[in-house]
Amino acid sequence: MAILSIADTEPTAAPRAVYPPAPDNRVLYVIGDVHGRLDLLEKIFDAIDRDKARPKDRSEGTALPQDYADCATTARAHVGERASSGSEVEPAPGAQARRASSFIGSDLTVEGLIEARGNLRIDGCVYGDVFANSIVVSQGASIEGSIVARDVVIGGTIKGSVRGDSLTLDQTAYVEADVTHNSLVIEKGSYFEGKSRRVDHLLRTSDLVGIRQPSNTLEIYLGDYIDRGDDSRGVVDALIERSERTETVFLRGNHEQFLLDFMVGRFDLATWKQLGAGPTLQSYGVQAGLSFFASQDSQRHALEAALAGGHARFFADTMPYFVAGPYLFVHAGLRPGIPLEEQQAVDLMGIRRQFLEFEDDFGHIVVHGHTPVPHPEFKKNRINLDTGAYSTGRLTCLRIDSNGPELLEA
Repeated sequence: MAILSIADTEPTAAPRAVYPPAPDNRVLYVIGDVHGRLDLLEKIFDAIDRDKARPKDRSEGTALPQDYADCATTARAHVGERASSGSEVEPAPGAQARRASSFIGSDLTVEGLIEARGNLRIDGCVYGDVFANSIVVSQGASIEGSIVARDVVIGGTIKGSVRGDSLTLDQTAYVEADVTHNSLVIEKGSYFEGKSRRVDHLLRTSDLVGIRQPSNTLEIYLGDYIDRGDDSRGVVDALIERSERTETVFLRGNHEQFLLDFMVGRFDLATWKQLGAGPTLQSYGVQAGLSFFASQDSQRHALEAALAGGHARFFADTMPYFVAGPYLFVHAGLRPGIPLEEQQAVDLMGIRRQFLEFEDDFGHIVVHGHTPVPHPEFKKNRINLDTGAYSTGRLTCLRIDSNGPELLEA
């Protein structure tokens, strides 16, 4: 077990409460306030992926709640079966052809997830996501879904999204997709419609094999993805990409609401800047947002253009709260004495004192963020996971399974 502390601050002991298990044999991963810290978020992704790849047996683990004071246990987890198949075939024609260990023939149509441990050539049609070490999509082939591979060569039709360290669009390619890459080659004659984003970090092995986690795992993000930290845009990109790999729930924090309210003229930009909007605008390339002389309308229009498409949908689709069995997940908290269905959004995303000082039963164990604490806070009726990532460098993840909750720390 690892002692959890920040600087010279010693955590206080949590009450001796027994927390219930997650429902339906599920494994829940709950992530606190990110605030633009892409570097920390990627570490959490790695920690969750490692946890999911561990054996199912957690008999060595210690249930956190019974004696929890200042300890974070090492998590143990679940892994799904991974499929691989195929035999050696001749390379596909063309200058960018690669040797493949698995292939889908031109007479085949496949619906569902495809995972290959090695290299894959596709000559047929796929309706679903495809993951492999390298992928060649031949002329005449088509994929509707996500592609993830270290090396991707496209000569056919793609509609969806593509993530590859090295990505090549051959002259016969027809691509309607957002692409993420370390290097990109677009040959003359190819058709490409979508967003292109270059990233410096390369794909991990866990990104390529077993990327679709078992259906009994769920990642829940508590909101405040933007503001204060220096890469809000990168955080949202990473979360959107994450949602294509595993089951996710994105809750809305007050900072997401600031952005949405500003976009429709209900929130003053000067106030938002005081709360951390400057780095967010800069990450979206909205230089006008940093100018004293720029009008609020021009800043709004510039941000609207930068958010067009996936990011605008991401913010709009964030949820006010989420319930899983005995646990209720929300950004800030609840107003005591008010039924859940009658709670106001302003409280769900912004309440502090009335919620934090309430010691009676909420009807659920409330897992929340919003109010920074030096270490995760465990109370008999709530758990606070906001450890001030943007300033402390600690982003907290809680795992809840049949043994109840325990901390997973990157």
